Amino acid sequence: MRLNKRLLRTALYALLTLLLAAATLSVLSRPGTSSSPAHTSGRAGKTSKGLFSDILNLPGTDSVQEIEDPLVLVAVGFVTCTAFAFFESCSDDIGKVYKRLSSVTDDYSVIQTTHVHKFRKDLRSGRSTFTTIHPYEVRVPYDLVSKYSIPAIDSFFVHNALDDTLLKNTRIPTPILEATKNTTNIKLLNSMGYYDAGYGLWYRTSPSHSTLYHQVNFLFNAHLGDTLPGWSAVSKRPLTISKNDAYSLGADRNISDFRTFNYHKFDNEVYVYVKEKKPVYIPQVSLKTHKDGKFKIVQLADLHLTTGFGKCLDPYPKLDYPLKNCLADEFTLDFVHKVLDLENPDLVVLTGDQLFGPETFDSETALLKLLGILIQRKIPYALVFGNHDTEGGTLRPGMMMHMIENLPYSVSSSVPGRVGLGNYEVVIDGVGSNPPIVLYMLDSSQPGEKGGYKAFTDEQKHFVERLSSYHEDHKDPIKLAFFHIPLPEYTNVVNVDAANRQGNFLEGVVPSSPNTGMFDTLKSLNVRLISVGHDHCNDFCFNNDGVTLCYGGGTGLGGYGGYGGYIRRIRVFEIDTNSKEIITWKRLYNDPETKVDLYSYT
Repeated sequence: MRLNKRLLRTALYALLTLLLAAATLSVLSRPGTSSSPAHTSGRAGKTSKGLFSDILNLPGTDSVQEIEDPLVLVAVGFVTCTAFAFFESCSDDIGKVYKRLSSVTDDYSVIQTTHVHKFRKDLRSGRSTFTTIHPYEVRVPYDLVSKYSIPAIDSFFVHNALDDTLLKNTRIPTPILEATKNTTNIKLLNSMGYYDAGYGLWYRTSPSHSTLYHQVNFLFNAHLGDTLPGWSAVSKRPLTISKNDAYSLGADRNISDFRTFNYHKFDNEVYVYVKEKKPVYIPQVSLKTHKDGKFKIVQLADLHLTTGFGKCLDPYPKLDYPLKNCLADEFTLDFVHKVLDLENPDLVVLTGDQLFGPETFDSETALLKLLGILIQRKIPYALVFGNHDTEGGTLRPGMMMHMIENLPYSVSSSVPGRVGLGNYEVVIDGVGSNPPIVLYMLDSSQPGEKGGYKAFTDEQKHFVERLSSYHEDHKDPIKLAFFHIPLPEYTNVVNVDAANRQGNFLEGVVPSSPNTGMFDTLKSLNVRLISVGHDHCNDFCFNNDGVTLCYGGGTGLGGYGGYGGYIRRIRVFEIDTNSKEIITWKRLYNDPETKVDLYSYT
């Protein structure tokens, strides 16, 4: 490759290594090579929207429809790079794809409008010191694909050495299978016109366009396709990123023997998902109280999910098997399932640290494990970030919020400008003459300049005041606020005796600093209750100057816990707009059937 030759030439000039780095970046930006692991696009210079397209409200209907994506998949592949110090050598087949396109038509507009999107995620998940593997997709506008009969992808296949009869599950005619009984799967795939994309992924193209795909994605979980509208898994088997993957049961795996077998060896398995070119209709979210005036909210705080199975921290009750075998995410999400079954909430509020950033090498996978549950159950949800959500992974905060906003059943929102991401309100309409319920969702996740956590800004306070002004015509709306880091006023709990405090106070309050007056602002706007996360082993509520201050309590086994026999828990709120009463209780990980610490505030 051109890159290798340049590296060989410039290696002779040891004193010019800085120039070498600049020259390498210049060459890597051309088609057929690869640059740093960031979202890039081809000659059209457009940015990919990521996993989910925007959605469009359809006036007068009870559904939304995705905005039409004009692009279709014509190729998929991998950029494999080996790097040492300033030297990097990369290989891919993007050049061959351009050559295939050019062989179909000499209309240069096809090349000009071709989108090459390289995913930020490294499929080696940071396990290799010198090697990275970044998938890419090549897409062409549908009108050009149709006009010139450009072959587009119509079939995928993941070859796994564990079972050489897998081809029987594809659309290959029986006579061809019978005629090739003594032929290996690889040869059969070649004979059927499949391209070897690498790492066990094969795809076939056809000018017939009987099946067309918009997008492809690579996730570290085998079951997400069951919950995401319009998306499906290519195979139950993972790609062959490592030797163990070639003999993996994948989605067919039974983990019931986790007590004696460490399933974390499969944390890094990669699965391929595709989205067909079909319209996806999603029910429109409409939040309103029930006819009896009630509305129920489940708060999930500090789930600390990761990309793989998740490693447990401080599990309690104590385990009767090795800690290394504990599957934090599996058990946390099973707990969430049980509480959702019991409570059947109208809304789920996620108050930060959904992800444990340092252990999360793919943010999409970790988030979708949780949000896929809510999507499958058709439960609306509102989300704010915590301090760990964006520490690692593959998505920057803005990209993550964009993804969340455009997922089904999300009522989350972002506001551009100085206010920051994750500051918005959720309004639940009342029935008849009953007042609405207003939830203020606020971003408290920014680190402070001298350690600790940044206080709420004047812009955020003014923003909440403006939101509140929109409800001046409503009759006494019932207002609550949710965010991650506790306000300094939470430290006042030390002055409250146990009889006037409901719940556990097992660790010191770690608030934002300095005190910039957000509590006073929220109180002046008649916010009646505030609930936060962050301090996992606190789950108390107490009255502070007329406002109830609560903790959700740590939910996830992937976050610290276990202090003084502390058991993971989930908080529930029921708001009665008739009596204007707010009732809250919790459910425990080891006994979810029982409500504990019932607390009523009127």
